[in-house]
Amino acid sequence: MGRKKAGQERLPIAAQTIVVCHNTSRYLWLHYEQVLRDLAKHYERVICVAPRDGDEHAFEVAGLTYQPIAIQQHGMNPLQEIKFIWDLYWIYKKYDPHVVLNFSIKPCLYGSLAARLSGVKLIGNMVTGLGYVFLTQTPLAKLVRLMVKICYRLVLRKQDLFFFQNPDDASLFKQSGISRSCREVVLPGTGIDTDYFYGEPGVPQKGEARFLYIGRMLKDKGLMEYYLAASSLKKRYPNIKVSLLGPLDENPSAISQDKINQWHDEGVIEYLGETRDVRPYILQSHVFVLPSYREGLPRSGLEAMSMSRPVVTTDAPGCRELVEEGENGYLVDVRDDEQLAVAMEAFITQPERCNTMGAASRKRCCAFFDVAFVSDRILEQLTGQDQKKSDS
Repeated sequence: MGRKKAGQERLPIAAQTIVVCHNTSRYLWLHYEQVLRDLAKHYERVICVAPRDGDEHAFEVAGLTYQPIAIQQHGMNPLQEIKFIWDLYWIYKKYDPHVVLNFSIKPCLYGSLAARLSGVKLIGNMVTGLGYVFLTQTPLAKLVRLMVKICYRLVLRKQDLFFFQNPDDASLFKQSGISRSCREVVLPGTGIDTDYFYGEPGVPQKGEARFLYIGRMLKDKGLMEYYLAASSLKKRYPNIKVSLLGPLDENPSAISQDKINQWHDEGVIEYLGETRDVRPYILQSHVFVLPSYREGLPRSGLEAMSMSRPVVTTDAPGCRELVEEGENGYLVDVRDDEQLAVAMEAFITQPERCNTMGAASRKRCCAFFDVAFVSDRILEQLTGQDQKKSDS
């Protein structure tokens, strides 16, 4: 029996346009392809606004309209920030959308401001994680947090939408007064195509488990703790493999190439580089590990779960949602490399757990995190609110 397509029972909203804005073309397409395709069934035009990074051709192949924009990913140059808002304003004026849907902090913040100035009727913001600005306590981060709160309160209205990927982020925004005047919707992450990400559990020989982290090379992802846990375990179990897969980053929390090379040269952690298809690497591993300090709801974890891999992650917002303790993996305290090593060791000494917990991961992912449900929920909120405004 085929999977029910998201939103298939609703009629299109004729002659209306939605603009979707992200800080990267690659991740907009990679994480939200199904959502974009479903939006195209309900709106006359879907305009995808994102920087050129080599993946923008995918939008036009899918029949969507691509609009390039320049964005300063990590810096805070005031002139460039103002130019980004200005460019967004004129994009919205050009396409005259009924709805704007923003992803990631700068498009959410600046996109909301530009949309309000240009007269957009409905603004939706997808909070995919709180990131460096909310996780750190430096004077600059505190100042930026304050600016974010003030700007959101000024530009958002009660009919606008905030999509969150875990309840902790929703509570934090509400307590901070950021989203108190808006409608809040909690989603199970970005959702995952469980047909595309399919795999049987992998069972290692005793003492030969292979552990895999997928994500950016950031301290906030718990990679220092991952390294320390791996160092401890390698002394007792020299045949295990502990790997990193993902891109380097320019974030203030980034781990340098030199540091990663050092770990690699020590024989503690193998760095696999960056890839566009994680599936072969997941199939070659036995356990997915994410010692992050906080997440939205990590797609890499959903990919591993969908491919029947048990998960070791932290008891932190966005991470704890992946694991039912003792069923499909283990939760450890944030920044605790000793607990992390103990949880990883359980799969080294009792490899049969990779089979039972891996199967439980697959079952949990199919039940709660399928992309069809996420896409349908987004469409339900956007099209329902937009139709109400059109009727009023």
